[in-house]
Amino acid sequence: MKPGVYTEYQISDGGLTVSYSYEILKNINPRQVGLVFSLPGNFQQLEWDRNGQWNYYPEDHIGRLKGFAKARNDNPYRVLLVRLQKPSLPWSFDQNELGTNDSGLPK
Repeated sequence: MKPGVYTEYQISDGGLTVSYSYEILKNINPRQVGLVFSLPGNFQQLEWDRNGQWNYYPEDHIGRLKGFAKARNDNPYRVLLVRLQKPSLPWSFDQNELGTNDSGLPK
C-alpha cells in the first residue's frame, strides 16, 4: 500500500461500500479528487450517502452528501453550446453519449 493512501471496498446484498482516505504528500492544490468506476451497461442508477468536507451543499450540487443519479434521461444531447444563450435545463440534466452530468433531481 502506498503511504498516505487507504482504500477499502465491501460488496454485499447488491451494494458497494467504498471507504478511502488520502494524504497529499506533495505541496499541490488539486482541482479535483475522487474515484472513477467502470460499470456494465445494465447499471443505470447510482445512489450515495457520503461524508463530505462541508455540512451543506445545494440540492443540485454534484458533490451533495446524499443523492442519486441516473445514467440517462429523456433530454436531447447538447451537441453545441451557443454563447450568450441561457440553457433551458440545469447543468445536472445535460448529457452526452457517456451519460448525464447527474439528473438525480426531479424536473
